[in-house]
Amino acid sequence: MSQTTARPPIPARVGALDGLRGWAALGVLIYHLTWEMFGVLYPVYRSYLAAIPTGGGALAVCTFFCTSGYLLTIHRWHVSDEKRLWVQMLKRYVRLTIPIFGSVLMFYLVLALGLSHSNPAADILHRERWLGKFGDTDPNLLDAFTYGLYRVYLLAREQSYGPFLWTMAVQLWGSFVILPIAYGHRLLREQYTPLILAIVALLNLYPPAAAMPIGAIIALMQRDGLLFRAPPSRRESMLATIAFVGAILVSSAVIMWGKNGQIIHALLSGVVLMATIRSRPLDYLFTRRVSLFMSRISFPVYLVQCALIISFSSWLVVWAQAQGMLNEWSALGIVLASIALTLVVSWAFLPVETFATWVVKQIDRLLSRRPKAALATS
Repeated sequence: MSQTTARPPIPARVGALDGLRGWAALGVLIYHLTWEMFGVLYPVYRSYLAAIPTGGGALAVCTFFCTSGYLLTIHRWHVSDEKRLWVQMLKRYVRLTIPIFGSVLMFYLVLALGLSHSNPAADILHRERWLGKFGDTDPNLLDAFTYGLYRVYLLAREQSYGPFLWTMAVQLWGSFVILPIAYGHRLLREQYTPLILAIVALLNLYPPAAAMPIGAIIALMQRDGLLFRAPPSRRESMLATIAFVGAILVSSAVIMWGKNGQIIHALLSGVVLMATIRSRPLDYLFTRRVSLFMSRISFPVYLVQCALIISFSSWLVVWAQAQGMLNEWSALGIVLASIALTLVVSWAFLPVETFATWVVKQIDRLLSRRPKAALATS
């Protein structure tokens, strides 16, 4: 891009991406309750058809990472606001840590009050190495505090107070990879090379984490007019919708492919992101009221589900087994009841989210400088 070429205007926030994140969070929950929890005892829950509603599980997680990378950088690529990098990284840590801390305390209380039924449920479901490990932690309030404040980001396996919170480590460290690139543009001749290097490195080291720089590079290409230069045509919208569905079908087919499958999931998350931005039917679907509600509770759904699985869901398994009622259909009932309770508890968790947002705004108000428009660079 030449010095005289104007950049495209800052795009409005794509509301469909918020709805996409909400349904992706629900897909992860369904994956945990079906494929992971009941899939060994009842193989029907580990079939290809059962994987499709979950987005292949891993694709849903990678999609959440990819949209985070996009949304964290899309505004920054367009505006040089002179905000200090360390302030943005601090805000990111605080934004993640306050809700995580609430989740950790919830998990701690389940253990401390003796509400966990994960071990007997794991014996019934033959999931000792998954569900059975979740309740093995000896509840200790100090350990819970340190876990919620920093050990969660180190992927600490000892005294874990939220086994699904590994995703938060990716969110934090992935942010710390892409934010210096986005905020350090004056020190870099261009931003594509470091993002591509980050993607290649992470695809080899830990493929799901590569989804965040994938989202960031899509946002950068949009800024430079390489993508999305005009509203989508009818044909492009149709192709985007087909690509979205195809990504889910492919992801569900490679769910057992190990690391190669993870690489495919990470790459497909970029397809899902771009398809959502360009598909009119998906834009309609992901901006409906129910989708907007799912977007509001998407983060809480990630945070509260494990505590509910080791307590409520596991108790239902033990109770159904004791009544001689546990079968494929009662398992489906447990799945549906667990989803319903998770949505309710996630909604009740929203004040914690609101508080985290308020704290971040105060940090921004106190430490950030007033923005100014960026000059176009080559």
